[in-house]
Amino acid sequence: MRIYKVKKSWLYTSAKRNQVPVCRIAGMNYYSRKHMDALFGKSADVEAVNEWLFLLFCLMKLIYTTCL
Repeated sequence: MRIYKVKKSWLYTSAKRNQVPVCRIAGMNYYSRKHMDALFGKSADVEAVNEWLFLLFCLMKLIYTTCL
């Protein structure tokens, strides 16, 4: 749940709707990692996105100042 940043109920609902293979061991549900990654994708690292946006902003500022 922390990997995909979704609540437990949404994880169960999405897995059931999309027929993700599940293995039940000692009362715990284990879902196929490959299928869950395909369903939810990996969540992005917020710090990396902020850094990328900052670099994009600097590049746009540089282009804008050189065009004047």
